[in-house]
Amino acid sequence: MPGKILGLDIGYETITAVHVTGSSASYEVDDIRVINIEKSGGVDSALKKLFEGNTAGGGVCITSLPARYCCFRTVHLPFTGKKNILQTIPYELEPMLPYPVDDVTIDYLVIDQTDRSNLLAAAIPTAHLRNLVHILRENHHEALIIDIDAVPIALRLMHVINPGEYGLLVDIDSQDTACIIFTNEKILHIRHYSYGGDTLREAAGTGTGTTSSVPATDIVYSKACRKFLQDVDTTLNLLRLRGDLNEKLGPIYLTGSGAADSLLKQEIEAFFSVPTEPADVSTIGTIHLNGEIKRQWNPPVMNRALALATRGIKKAAGFNYAAGEFEPQRKYDIFKKNIKSVAAVLIAIAVLMGIDIFMDYRHDRLYADQLKSAIHTIFMETMPGVTRVVDPVQQMKTSIDDMRKTSSGLSPAGSGPTVLDILNAISQQIPPFIDLLITSFTINGNIVEIKGETDNFNTVDGVKNALDKSTLFANVKISSANLIKKGSRVGFDVRMDVSKGPPLVRTDPAPAP
Repeated sequence: MPGKILGLDIGYETITAVHVTGSSASYEVDDIRVINIEKSGGVDSALKKLFEGNTAGGGVCITSLPARYCCFRTVHLPFTGKKNILQTIPYELEPMLPYPVDDVTIDYLVIDQTDRSNLLAAAIPTAHLRNLVHILRENHHEALIIDIDAVPIALRLMHVINPGEYGLLVDIDSQDTACIIFTNEKILHIRHYSYGGDTLREAAGTGTGTTSSVPATDIVYSKACRKFLQDVDTTLNLLRLRGDLNEKLGPIYLTGSGAADSLLKQEIEAFFSVPTEPADVSTIGTIHLNGEIKRQWNPPVMNRALALATRGIKKAAGFNYAAGEFEPQRKYDIFKKNIKSVAAVLIAIAVLMGIDIFMDYRHDRLYADQLKSAIHTIFMETMPGVTRVVDPVQQMKTSIDDMRKTSSGLSPAGSGPTVLDILNAISQQIPPFIDLLITSFTINGNIVEIKGETDNFNTVDGVKNALDKSTLFANVKISSANLIKKGSRVGFDVRMDVSKGPPLVRTDPAPAP
């Protein structure tokens, strides 16, 4: 989860706070604080002392409640929908809880889900949640997420467990212990035990404390540890009998203030015959500790707070009881900075997209104007007689169609004589020896007009008479016949109608006399 995050672990004896700055790929640990609760005068005073040091750094807060407050149960439901699960799970848990179901708040993790749901449910008395939220709000802070103390550590350890094995996390505090059984994909079971580092030492008669060791009492201490480990082994065997645990036991990880006792590590390894190692959340994933913080780093005490700070906010990241009445009241303020940044980025993207769209539109508009200008120029060059241009493309199509009709025939259907038929008829009717120069030939509908010049008026009459003999022409008339001013030639204009009969068959012209 990007941004500034405070992981807050409120334990028996201390309050541990780890402040990180997260990005999409890594976390940078900015500050670590450990406050002794008894020396500070209680939890409330310890929190005030912590927040006075500005450890929160303006980021979100993720905290947890101890596993000793919770009742863990495995629930099997014949459906998968989240809404149905939330409605049904209180009724399934009610017979198994030591409290009235109305007095607890329930959350769950998915163990397995196909057409059915196998869930690990955790019910916690609502009074404990209400007390935690009240203390935080009294100190002007709110928790975005409230998890269960050791769960985020187990979720981080999933990344280092081998497939086909299950890991066992033993989070041993001074007064009690939480054991979490997990694979590389999911948490299978959580169990709380009333054994802690101090209680084991007290049972052995060596007093409290986890670092001293008196050889004369080692045997007694060993017996106390074995009783605790026997209870853990009974839990594992029960899960195996139920078919919930099929993998083999892999590494056992130790954390918590009681994990510093070297005798405890030896007893666990001897009992289970598997490697036992201290958990260190700072070595899992991309988490950076600078020199001073690295010197202060104490994994058994600080693992929980760091795991909380780096857990993420998705449902699969663990439990979250910060919902309903416990949801942050100032949720918008928590994300205000991120909202402003996201809004600024979105506005910038929108502006850039607007500029890009405008530039594309402007380019297309200029290109379209150039095409229109080129079309208009070609149209005027092709059809200089047209004075009013409305739609040059359509007008040109219409003109081309008209030309095709004219060239193919005089009738609308194109069934009459063609222009070639008319020229052929004129060529056949006019003798080749006549001195004749045609200067203009025009067809307008069924009327043909021929303009030309010849040597004298008699030749004009001869042309008119020759055309009269054709079955293709009718009403052949000499519209005008005049002497041309320059020279002795005669200019004439002959008009005639064209019949709509079948096209003529071309024949060779008559031979010259």
